[in-house]
Amino acid sequence: MNTPVALSKIGYRRQEAANFVGMKLTKFNQLVKCNKLPQPFKIDGCVVWDGRELLKAFDELKGGDGGWNL
Repeated sequence: MNTPVALSKIGYRRQEAANFVGMKLTKFNQLVKCNKLPQPFKIDGCVVWDGRELLKAFDELKGGDGGWNL
């Protein structure tokens, strides 16, 4: 990741995490299930995603072509 991105917060609930990476919840769930996006963790029973891990995984999803697979 070359360009720093300011996170509005560091922990994201499921819908927030999907919104953060610009996906519908069903696609987000699919990518988490197949380990293309990071797994969540629990804080006192609250399931959250680490925003830094989401950014890293998102950059890796883009691949070498800049992500424009249209």
